[in-house]
Amino acid sequence: MPAPRGYCGPIVAAALVAGIAAVAAGCNPLAAFVAGIDWAATRSDKATVLVASLKSETVEIYRDPATGMLHIIADNEHDAVFGQGYAQAHDRLFQLDVLRRAAAGTLAELVGEAAVPLDKWSRTVGYSPRGDEDWEIVLETDDKADIRRYLRAFMDGINAYIKEHSAFWQLPVEYVLLREKPQLFEPRDTLRFMRLHATAMNKGWQNELLFAELFAKVDPQIVNALRSAVAYDSENLAGGMGSTLQKAHEVNPTTDLVQSFKDMGWDTKELDANPFVAGATEGGGSNAWVISGRYTASGKPILANDPHLPFTLPSIWHSTRLTIKDIDLDQMGLACPLVPYMVVSYNGHIAFGATLARIDADDVFIEKISQAPDGTKLYLDSDGAKKPVESRTEYIRVKGVNEAIPLTVEETRRGPLVCGMLNIAANVTGGEEMDCSLSSLSLQKKAVIRDAWGASIPSDALRTLTHAKDYAGFRRGVEGIVTCNMNMVFSDKNGDIGYQMCGRSPVRTEILDTPREGWNPAHQWLGWVPFDRMPHALNPERGYIVSANQKPYPDADGTDVLLGNLWQHGWRAKRVEELLLGAAAAGKLTLADSVRWQRDLTSIPARTFAAAAREAGDSWVSSGTPADPNHGQIRAMVEIVRSWNGSMTVESSAAVVYASVKEHLLRNLLHAALPDKSMASRVLGIGQLSVGKLSNDLDGRHSAFFLRVLSGDPSAGPLVAAAGKPVPRLVYEAFGSAYAAVSAHTGERAPGKWRWGAVHPASFVHPLGKGDGVLSRLFNVNVGPVPGDADTLNLAAYIMQDEDIAGLPKPKALYQQRGFAASARLVVEHAAKAHESECYHLVAPGNSGRPSSPHFSDKADVLTCSEREGIDHTTRPTYDAEKRLEILLTRQAP
Repeated sequence: MPAPRGYCGPIVAAALVAGIAAVAAGCNPLAAFVAGIDWAATRSDKATVLVASLKSETVEIYRDPATGMLHIIADNEHDAVFGQGYAQAHDRLFQLDVLRRAAAGTLAELVGEAAVPLDKWSRTVGYSPRGDEDWEIVLETDDKADIRRYLRAFMDGINAYIKEHSAFWQLPVEYVLLREKPQLFEPRDTLRFMRLHATAMNKGWQNELLFAELFAKVDPQIVNALRSAVAYDSENLAGGMGSTLQKAHEVNPTTDLVQSFKDMGWDTKELDANPFVAGATEGGGSNAWVISGRYTASGKPILANDPHLPFTLPSIWHSTRLTIKDIDLDQMGLACPLVPYMVVSYNGHIAFGATLARIDADDVFIEKISQAPDGTKLYLDSDGAKKPVESRTEYIRVKGVNEAIPLTVEETRRGPLVCGMLNIAANVTGGEEMDCSLSSLSLQKKAVIRDAWGASIPSDALRTLTHAKDYAGFRRGVEGIVTCNMNMVFSDKNGDIGYQMCGRSPVRTEILDTPREGWNPAHQWLGWVPFDRMPHALNPERGYIVSANQKPYPDADGTDVLLGNLWQHGWRAKRVEELLLGAAAAGKLTLADSVRWQRDLTSIPARTFAAAAREAGDSWVSSGTPADPNHGQIRAMVEIVRSWNGSMTVESSAAVVYASVKEHLLRNLLHAALPDKSMASRVLGIGQLSVGKLSNDLDGRHSAFFLRVLSGDPSAGPLVAAAGKPVPRLVYEAFGSAYAAVSAHTGERAPGKWRWGAVHPASFVHPLGKGDGVLSRLFNVNVGPVPGDADTLNLAAYIMQDEDIAGLPKPKALYQQRGFAASARLVVEHAAKAHESECYHLVAPGNSGRPSSPHFSDKADVLTCSEREGIDHTTRPTYDAEKRLEILLTRQAP
């Protein structure tokens, strides 16, 4: 709903005063102007709010001044969840609206034409109809009465805030600038968004698109050499860590399948200009570990978790605490906006955390499309029959545009047809058009949810986890998380530690890592891996569990469960084990140890590179010639690395050498081995894992690829052979390319004066702050130099400047931190009595989405490892008198 003219005069006046004051104080006047508008709006917030929906007399909402966490205290669960909805709207109303619209495909109605491609994608894959089916299941299933009631209570809380702030001058500043008002929310909004969120976490199909083109155009030996970069540990999460450079999985598609790729005529070059593409990145993941009381000073378990996601402003997490008096529940942790309860938390009995499991839970199917005499579109199914393509027309409304944009959405029984949406060109052969459908775990329809998965709904699962008191209750909750694959770690006050992989995985006869043929019976999904067959552990013998997106079970365990080949390397997991065992040898562990480890900056691949330089550096240098004008500088770069310990600090010059040499060695090899530079750039990485963004199988695996080449591993042989030079010479040339790029960018010719922080800055980007316009300066929060990379526990993955990807804005820095990073942190140490336990937590960049709030960006330095992000943020899960009463919800008399 648009705003009336002239409504914001008092707000602008207040904002101008704030801007003038900011100039006088030497601050950013544009940011102060926005904060001033927002401050004027928050002046309308009432300390006491009358609402009609409460079951008890009051709900108290407190603010923790140290963390910004909102603490909801209620007499019963209904009122607690109502209060959580109100609290989320209080802190994050515009974010809730954006997430709701992203899932429904209605963002363009709010922000205009820029959002049309995202709306088309959301409509094509069908987050909205799938979420609506989930709500139908909730309404139709007898045992869903509780979650039905609490989803409604949560939305009633959000809507109570909207109704209380119905005037435009009372709304968050984003609505003021857009001249819009929020509409009321409904329970299906949560379920639609959870479908979107789950789809964003599944990425197997994205890899398949690129590898289909590679197998159609490139020697299979080269393709499998590229596949060798996918390195992961072969040992169980609960077992010892093995070699990180094991034998790689090879992909050998049949001749017929390769011919199908060629018939398809796929060309992913147009993905360069696709609005979903974000630029070449250097990967990411999440960390979680749980340590038994055998190693701890308290004799009780410690659980740590720091989910790594692309930085958003506000955060995808909302630091929350729920105290429900009538069931004696006190839960604190990380909630997801637009979703009731918590995803990572501690409830006095158990603690649980999560990392992405990286199961291959989706596939692209090549479809043969023909036309019946009456014009009906048909697809060839695996039973040999031609069946009608389901079709519907959606209409996308755009702000400021009178006519809606029609969009035809087509589906086979396997999923939506997506080639046109992804700008992938396809051939027509023999009267048949080639297209591709997307079949994904996260997009399964009502019949599968109801009949195969027992009507499991993730929001119901989060409620079960909230009430869990032991490992059995934890597993019951995790079993209900069916559409999103995660590694869930667990601990409880009785001393148990455990692990369970959640989500479902399709049963296949083999993992292809390429698209499948929709008409081929051998390529179809055969069902779903039972929950009890998914990896899990309770109280492993070694006394700890580490999850960092690596493979969770050994290759030689005899299992016939095929979960894919998307696992990340085990370097972060191995670093946790190094720190844990090293500290345990010196004494018992405390919560402070885990907090410190989350900020660790040692990169095992960087350390390995330094060791290689000590051993082979002379051969690298001698492969060049003193006549090279940069020969002396290259020698200096090698010497800098030789004395390095692999720590990616902001002051490190060796870190710059490592990152740049790695990048240029890979680029040089790919340019030699692949048909064109555009394809090389796509292989190296064309995006980051986010809503609607494409990535590929090398995204996050650059270090493994680099070390295989550096060490002379046979699996990289075809790439080295294609370059036509010995490895030492290739490394020398990579040093030369790196020197030219870094010195040109920084203006500093002496490698010893390079600083990692200078080429590796970070910022938090608001939805309205994308690009380099005025709004970016109004909303975005600049962090400045940050340490770490994709392989450090203090993860700070980056985007590389890439001249070969057209249509993308170049990062301003060589290695702009715009990939994955620690979006939040949680560490829990149990105690016999809940009130004696400790829980460290924070959300980056802050817990509030309001620019005028002191908690908007007070944790923006989470990546800098500064002293501000210290143990002083620990809070005990009991009510503290110094917490400030933010809102008092009071039941309105009938």
